[in-house]
Amino acid sequence: MGSGARARRDVNVYPGCHVRQAVWEVLRLHIDRVEGARARLDRARELAAALAEPGTTQNKTDALLRAEFKRVAPLPDCVLYHDDLAEPNDPVYFREFVAHAGRHGLEFVAEAQLWASASVGVAPSMLRLLTGLDRLEREQYLDFAHLRRFRQSLLCRAKSATGFQLAPERLASMQITASTALLRAAADGKPLIDPAQPDAPAGAEAEALRALFEWLVAIAPQTVSLAEIEERLQWPPISVGAPSPRSVEAIIADACLKG
Repeated sequence: MGSGARARRDVNVYPGCHVRQAVWEVLRLHIDRVEGARARLDRARELAAALAEPGTTQNKTDALLRAEFKRVAPLPDCVLYHDDLAEPNDPVYFREFVAHAGRHGLEFVAEAQLWASASVGVAPSMLRLLTGLDRLEREQYLDFAHLRRFRQSLLCRAKSATGFQLAPERLASMQITASTALLRAAADGKPLIDPAQPDAPAGAEAEALRALFEWLVAIAPQTVSLAEIEERLQWPPISVGAPSPRSVEAIIADACLKG
């Protein structure tokens, strides 16, 4: 891989995979002596479906395993066979993954889905714990907070000119469109901005962002430039005595990060 190249790695990670791993072990024990892919799949589904049904357990937390069996039972053959029943299949903690990549001269850039590195939905007490952590430590603790089980991580060899930090000013050269999540929310009649989120935008910024989302949904899949957005929103607003608003670049970068 060249110095400027990028690569994506799909990784099963802890702590979320502790639940998955318990299910994997049960299913593998069940099909250990079964020959043939079709037969192994059928037997695994049979047991997963049976264990997904409500029944007496020792602890309330055992419901987590029942939910996982229920999730696994209807999976497509390719997913069940090559992931849940596959061997070897060894999840790792994020810091172990980063250390392994580093031994091969690779650095973690970000998640392929940028919002996966956001702290949206994290409890206030956990947000305080995240304060002051470096970017890699923060990723590990977000895995703890979200009980993350799967990552789609981007790696590179070259050093980052921005120290792997977002550079909102680079949005000026990009085109912007409504995300699939935004289109789905609009189709389902859900609010495009969730005011219940602790760090949800407010005031003029919330109004501008809502207007932007509605516009992008209306013209999808068309893309627009940053200049077109500024003209459409007439941003920044002119308000005597009010604090200086954030730039459009910063607002959009924040919205992208939050998914």
